[in-house]
Amino acid sequence: MLPESIKSLIQPGDKLIYNRFNSQVLLLHEIAVLLNKMLNCDDADSLKEISGQIRQHYLSSAEAYRNNTAHLAKTFITPIDREAVHELYIRLHAACRSLYLTSRSLSWLLMMAKDKYLIAMGQNLYKATEVLYELVHDIGGDGRRHVMKHAAQMHAIRREMDLTYDQALKKLYEEEAVPGKFIIRHEMLNALRDATEVCQEIAHTGENIVLTSVG
Repeated sequence: MLPESIKSLIQPGDKLIYNRFNSQVLLLHEIAVLLNKMLNCDDADSLKEISGQIRQHYLSSAEAYRNNTAHLAKTFITPIDREAVHELYIRLHAACRSLYLTSRSLSWLLMMAKDKYLIAMGQNLYKATEVLYELVHDIGGDGRRHVMKHAAQMHAIRREMDLTYDQALKKLYEEEAVPGKFIIRHEMLNALRDATEVCQEIAHTGENIVLTSVG
């Protein structure tokens, strides 16, 4: 157990730095909400409008990432924590970018036909961002003990996503005979699965922050 006099020298000088995660994870969650609306939409004009909203959230995520990294550069924080905090900033923005790029491709695919598996995977992704929102919020608050629980929930969502992905892939190989449509749907399934994997990596980074922090 470290004495308080030593702790005060090596723990982050600005505890509020952890709260800056919230702006990025909120944008990620809002993009997931819009992505689910897109997956359930069958109107071209509405698809275009939703796609535009996702793009604006992605641009806001890029701005939040720049602001947060600039703030990190000016704040005293232990080297171990600094690496993990910066990694979390990067991963949150990467997840927003992944969902944004997925939405750009989906806006064309969804004009061909609905896909219940894509919709189910979109719902899983939404649940993943909900859990991430809670996990990231707890990193900077009094609920740090809950971070591990949220990480376990994320692992369960990832398993559910993998099961849905396998079912979708089986159906795709059995029923889709048009090469172009096969390729597009396959890419979309991969994109949604990969986005959930990024969410799980963010959860692991959050765990790392909690486990290595001396505060």
